[in-house]
Amino acid sequence: MSRLLLKSGLTGRRTGLLAVLVVAFALSGCDGTEVDPFLSTDRYFSIYGSLDMQLKTQFLRVVQIDTLFGVDDDAPIDAVVRSIDLSDGVVEVWRDSLITFADGTHGHVFMSDLRIKTGHTYRIEVERSDGAITSAETTGPPEPVAEVGAPHVTSPPEAPLPVGTQKVFWRGLTTEPYRVDLYYRYRSVPANPFIDVRVPYSTQSSSQDTSEGWEITVDYNQDRAVLNEEIGGTGLRLAGVAMQVIVLAEDWVPPGGVWDPEILSQPGVFSNVTNGFGFVGSAGRYSAEWVL
Repeated sequence: MSRLLLKSGLTGRRTGLLAVLVVAFALSGCDGTEVDPFLSTDRYFSIYGSLDMQLKTQFLRVVQIDTLFGVDDDAPIDAVVRSIDLSDGVVEVWRDSLITFADGTHGHVFMSDLRIKTGHTYRIEVERSDGAITSAETTGPPEPVAEVGAPHVTSPPEAPLPVGTQKVFWRGLTTEPYRVDLYYRYRSVPANPFIDVRVPYSTQSSSQDTSEGWEITVDYNQDRAVLNEEIGGTGLRLAGVAMQVIVLAEDWVPPGGVWDPEILSQPGVFSNVTNGFGFVGSAGRYSAEWVL
């Protein structure tokens, strides 16, 4: 087991991991004796994290919940973590790392060099030495196909510069993406041949009909202010444009389709874990590139 020191906790790319850990304890009302409510429970572990199709290494936080409340999670953990690709039968055993978080606490984070495939269903199993198993299943989101339309340029009398827009239609993406980013790539010096400038975009559709896909309109006039702030006056030449969308699997849909903190804070409401607590979902990142 390796030991890692992270200054700001465990983070991947933008996407940090969804962490939901519910711990309860009870005190007897008569003699003050401490009672461990987990000794006779059928919930063995809390597991949470996301399987990211873009990452070469996946991470899962695992907490053994049949211990007394308040015990630091610095001791060896009685757990074997494995993933089973139910679509092709491939089994991967994950390795444990003891992480020191920014607040000084410790935690067991299991990792695996696993590449998540679109449409494949993965079962995560955490097994104790006595055979008790906590599990969760998630399916990689379907891969949409990007259709980049022709740019549309107009010159309104009131506008100081021509106004340009361009529509990108993500066929097969019928739910709102989690995140949309536009990237402008500029040619630079040979030592650093490219400079990429990211412009966050609204995830809202520009079309009322999303039965076949999700449409996003690029507004070049709107982006000009961001680009001028980043590379204005440098004389760099635009090399290309790219759009990236982050798509969450259906696992992430909350009860009733609404992210209500009061509802989601209730134990077990937003969870796909069997014989445990927490949540394990999957996410995909898809890109389209073009040249103006």
